[in-house]
Amino acid sequence: MATPPTFIADNEGANWSATTTPKTTAAFDSAVGDVWVTASISEGNGLNGATPTNSGAAQTFTARGSVDVSNYCELHTFTTVVANALTGQTVSDERTGTALEWGINCVRFSGSGGIGAVPAGEAETDGTAPSLGITTTGDNSAIVVFVADWNAIDGASRTWRTVNGTTPTAGNGFELTYFRDGAYALYIAYYPDAGAAGVKTVGLSAPSTMKASIAAIEVLGVAAAAASLAISKKDRMLMGALLQS
Repeated sequence: MATPPTFIADNEGANWSATTTPKTTAAFDSAVGDVWVTASISEGNGLNGATPTNSGAAQTFTARGSVDVSNYCELHTFTTVVANALTGQTVSDERTGTALEWGINCVRFSGSGGIGAVPAGEAETDGTAPSLGITTTGDNSAIVVFVADWNAIDGASRTWRTVNGTTPTAGNGFELTYFRDGAYALYIAYYPDAGAAGVKTVGLSAPSTMKASIAAIEVLGVAAAAASLAISKKDRMLMGALLQS
């Protein structure tokens, strides 16, 4: 067993419908060991986004799952583990390609053992509900999921897939973003505790007519420390003396 990571916040760049560049999150503070899961997502391919940057002591962002396929939304994910305490940080990304609607976000966790499984991003078959298999490597990990729909189907009655008894919704707070306009639709959620390590299926079961790009990232929990039963020689002698007294 492990202790699941603690969700801190989801910081987004303003206005998913704007084509402006760069996009920058609101400011936040971050402690050593915090995990940031960042995504740049656009209405179509041609975004050509750079690797994100932060405003303070530079963090190293590692590229993770992505989708860059013609006639699909473009999706790039990145992670970083904070090396130094940071105050008033922002995360930014800059588009260098076609003027498309796009945005960024940064999902943050504390109490984590780092990044676990990261499957390749997938471009789902047109007219299906998005699903992605992820084989978690640790017990009680969180999983962050990003879905962007080129078809821009109305997701008002959306249903996230269930993992370890959790179905993300806006009501329970595990769905972080739902956005839709005439260009694309966007869904972001996390599963706070995926249970025992193994195969999980994340995504949405409805709407079932998407043309979706999907990516997921495992954020590890912290393994429980094994209790030591070893007793030093001095302790054994002391215990023996107490028993004989």
